Amino acid sequence: MYKLKELESKHVNQINGKIELNKLKISSNIKKMYIFHFLMGCYLISGVIIPFFLIYGGLTFFEFALLQSYYTIMIILFEIPCGLIADRLNKKWCLVLAGLSSALGALIYGIMPNIILFIVGETLFALGTALMSGTNEALVYESLKVLGKEKKFSRVIGKSNGLFLLGIVISAPLGALIAFYYSLPLVMTLMFIPYITGTFISLTIKEPHGISTNKKQKLFSSIKSGLSIFKENKILRILTFDLIVIELLVIFLVLGYQYYLIKELNISLLYLGFIEAFLTLIQAFFLNLLSSLEKEVKNKKRLLYLNTIIPGIGYFLMGIIFFAPIIIILILITVGFGLSRYIILLNGINKQLKEDNRATFLSTINMFRMLIRALVFPFIALIMIWDINLLFIVLGIIIILYTFKGKVKEDFL
Repeated sequence: MYKLKELESKHVNQINGKIELNKLKISSNIKKMYIFHFLMGCYLISGVIIPFFLIYGGLTFFEFALLQSYYTIMIILFEIPCGLIADRLNKKWCLVLAGLSSALGALIYGIMPNIILFIVGETLFALGTALMSGTNEALVYESLKVLGKEKKFSRVIGKSNGLFLLGIVISAPLGALIAFYYSLPLVMTLMFIPYITGTFISLTIKEPHGISTNKKQKLFSSIKSGLSIFKENKILRILTFDLIVIELLVIFLVLGYQYYLIKELNISLLYLGFIEAFLTLIQAFFLNLLSSLEKEVKNKKRLLYLNTIIPGIGYFLMGIIFFAPIIIILILITVGFGLSRYIILLNGINKQLKEDNRATFLSTINMFRMLIRALVFPFIALIMIWDINLLFIVLGIIIILYTFKGKVKEDFL
């Protein structure tokens, strides 16, 4: 009897030891995800992306716009199959494939300036983005769930996204320095290093088994459900339209400001990376600022008004001013205010949604935001080539008029 109890006790201790060891491995996932996100944010080419395609690649700005639209559409097409891979295979291997796909994309882009290679490279980058989409959040949540710390999810994801942005802030100026002193293709090729390092980091992640939080509906049923909610709720339609329209008009500045600075102001490659870093920092700053103000300010409509009219004024001034330092400040302010306003609208949208349909609607709207952007950007690029200053003036006037004509009311927010 004594030996039996001793064996039982030994067996229990072994089980407890395995559980603790498993938790220790799972807890290391969070730190590894932090490193992975930072490495995937090391997008060295971001500071000189327009010169890369126009100078090294020999593309026109319109062709660059078409290539970026292709990239966006491919992300949408890859989204569902990549979700199935995460569910059926596992999330760890999704991240491994994401890192590997991005690393191969960087290598292919650096081989030679060829449109076919560029399309292959964009396809691989799109695949990497789609594989990471939702998978990283799901893996973090499941790891925290095993540890009984799921309440820390928002804080962990916030820090993770912050490290991703830090990767851009550090790598953009570095990429510009490499482009200026060495060559543009070397910048793209060197991105292989952080991406392949991220791949190896993701290989060491422990998959949390037995918990599923990444279930994705079939594409058409998800879209149908999201559109049904949109059709039935007038307030939701007004808020969503307001979010998409202004974001669409401001996002073109993020996509095309380097073209403007090179074409109109002859800004050196050396400075573009630092401007990109400041642009990333200003977006993060305004998002955090607005998140705090949104909770404190009683009149949210007035806050939304401010975050709408300032980008309009910024665009208009960019169309009539030709002094580089002021233009750069206007770009930062326009993007900072314009792309942070969604925080206010998202709060109103969430109030209109039930818990069981929130994820479906938001994912559907996000898909349409990407699709509209992909379809419209080439047309905006053509106008930018024709007369970029006139475009800025027109966009500014449209946004200013929309500010006064907007249908969003205080009680919607």
